[in-house]
Amino acid sequence: SSQSIPITNGHLNLGIWQGLYLCEHRDYASARTIIITLQGE
Repeated sequence: SSQSIPITNGHLNLGIWQGLYLCEHRDYASARTIIITLQGE
């Protein structure tokens, strides 16, 4: 899956009651890759 999260002045641009949580519900651990793409003006 993918998400787009705006960043303003170096901070995540989220609402007051919003947050970003990364959770995995599995019985075993495995390696994961996170890819971050930044675009600026």
